[in-house]
Amino acid sequence: MTSLSEELKARAAKCTRCGSCLVVCPVTRRLHSEATSSRGKLQMIRALGESRLDAGGELSRLVNQCLLCDACSERCPSGVKTTDLFIMLRHEIGTEVPLPKLKRLAFTGRTYRRLFDLAMRAGGLFQKVLFRDAGNGQGMEPRLPIPAAGLDVRRVVPKLGVRPLRSLVPHRDGLGHPRAHVAFFPGCMLSYVYPEAGAAVVETLRANNVRVSMPDDMGCCGTPMLVNGDFDTATLLAERVIKALGERKYDAIITACPTCGSALRERYELLPLSSEARRTWEGFRDNVIDFSRYLAETGLHRNMVARERTVTYHDSCHMVRSMKAKAEPRELLAELPGVELVEMRDAGSCCGCGGTFSVENYELSRRINDDKIRNIIDSGASTVAMGCPACMMHIADGLARHGAAIRVVHTAQLLAEAYGPPLR
Repeated sequence: MTSLSEELKARAAKCTRCGSCLVVCPVTRRLHSEATSSRGKLQMIRALGESRLDAGGELSRLVNQCLLCDACSERCPSGVKTTDLFIMLRHEIGTEVPLPKLKRLAFTGRTYRRLFDLAMRAGGLFQKVLFRDAGNGQGMEPRLPIPAAGLDVRRVVPKLGVRPLRSLVPHRDGLGHPRAHVAFFPGCMLSYVYPEAGAAVVETLRANNVRVSMPDDMGCCGTPMLVNGDFDTATLLAERVIKALGERKYDAIITACPTCGSALRERYELLPLSSEARRTWEGFRDNVIDFSRYLAETGLHRNMVARERTVTYHDSCHMVRSMKAKAEPRELLAELPGVELVEMRDAGSCCGCGGTFSVENYELSRRINDDKIRNIIDSGASTVAMGCPACMMHIADGLARHGAAIRVVHTAQLLAEAYGPPLR
C-alpha cells in the first residue's frame, strides 16, 4: 500500500497503548494474542502508514478477524473509534487486495432488489434440496458441506421464509386515529430469514395504535458491504435507503435489527455520500430508534393475554452500544402477563456472530458462542429473547449443538403473542 489516508493515520495515532481494549475483546480473550487486539491492529495501521508492513496476507486476515462489536470503542479512554478505523482500513486494503469473487458477486447481486427478492423466494421454496430439518424445530442443517457458504454439516441455520415479510404485512394503515406514524426498516434478515419476527414488529406497533409504513424502495442498508470495505456498493444502497426514508416525514424510523439501526444512525458517516443524500440523512438520523426503546418510551397498551413462560434476555452488542437500548427490552418483557424474566450470567457478552465473521471464522465464533450458550442454559429459562436477528441465528445454532431445547425468539414475537394467538 503506497499511501494510507492521513485521516486514518491521525485517528490511529490517538491510541495511548494503555491496553484497556485487550480485556473486553471477545477474540483476544480466546486467542490470547496481542495481534488480534485493537491495540495490536492500531499498531499495524501505524506500521502500514510508515511502509513497514504490507497490506495483504497476514494483515488482511487479522483485520478481518474482528467482530466489530464496539466493545473496545466503548472502553477506550482516549475515545478512539476503533471499529470505524478497522472498517476504513478494510476499505483501504480493498484498493490493493480485492474481495473474493464470490463475495463481490453476492454484494453486486444485492443491488438488484427485485432479482434478489425473487432469488430469496425461490430459495425459500427449494431450500430442502440442500438442507434438512435440524430436529430442534428452529432451523436446518446442510445435507452436505457447503464450504463456499461457510457451512459444514454441523451448523444449524434458520429456515428461509417461504413468504417474505412484505407479503405477510401488505400495506394497510387501517387505524382511524393513530397516535403516531412511523416507518419500519426491516432489513434483510427480518424480510427474508425471520419474516415472522418482522411481522410481529408491525402487528405489535399496530396493536399499540401506531400507523406503520414500509416504503417500497428501501432494500438492504448496505452494512455487509460497508464493513467489508466495499464502499461503492454500500454507498449505492445507503443512498437508496436515505431517499426512501427522507421523502416523507415520520414521527420515528423504527428498526428491529440493531446492526441496520447502527448503519442508519452512525455508520453512514463513513461513506462518501452525495451532498444531497448527506443532508437528508443528517435530517433524520437522530429519529432512528429501536423497536423496543420506542415502545418502552411511548408505553404499551395493556389489553394482553397471559402466556406462561420463563424468559431470559441476551443483550446484542449493537443494541446496547449503538441503539442505546438495554433496560427498555427488559421493561417490556417484565410487563407481559405470565412471563417470568430471569437474568443470565454476563448477558452483555458477545454471542460470537458478527455477521460474516461467523462465516469466515466459524470455529472461533463457536468458541465465543459456547460461553453464551452455557449461561443461557444455566438460567433455567425455556425461552431466550433478543432484539437482533443475527444473534438469533447464531444462538439457535449453539443451542442445537448443545442439545438444548430452548426457544429462540425476537422480543417482538413475545409482545405480538401477548396481543393475540401465536404467529407461528
